[in-house]
Amino acid sequence: IDEQWVAAGPGFSFLCNFRLWLWVLSYTLLFFPLFMKTYRLSRIFDEVLEKKIITDKKLVYVLLGCVAVDLLLLVIYTSIEPLQRLYESGGFEPIDTLQQKEILYGSCETHHGTQYIFYGLIALWKVLQTLFGIYCALSVTRIGRAQEMLRRFD
Repeated sequence: IDEQWVAAGPGFSFLCNFRLWLWVLSYTLLFFPLFMKTYRLSRIFDEVLEKKIITDKKLVYVLLGCVAVDLLLLVIYTSIEPLQRLYESGGFEPIDTLQQKEILYGSCETHHGTQYIFYGLIALWKVLQTLFGIYCALSVTRIGRAQEMLRRFD
């Protein structure tokens, strides 16, 4: 967030939290539907004889469950200690012999440092989602190997 082009104010604290919410929710909304489709594909080929059907409705419920976990983590984090725009002095830059320009660095942080606990929880949740996606991808790659083995018997 650049204060050179936008006037600083209380809106920056909102933007700090909005940016976090957008990042967390966008990961789930972008990648998890792909993981679920891959999961369904792997189940179809792994359990051909069982005729197990995974409907789109079930996939959407799982996606909504993941979004609910995201929202729960974000609501707890934002309600306990929301991110705020904090400024740190970066020193002075001389303009001429009579004038100096103060350089301020802004960052989105909390006062007590509890943000790192919640960042860890959010990161753990995202790692679990990613591991599920890797599992699904590896399951689908085994389908190709099974087809190659079946072709040998033809």
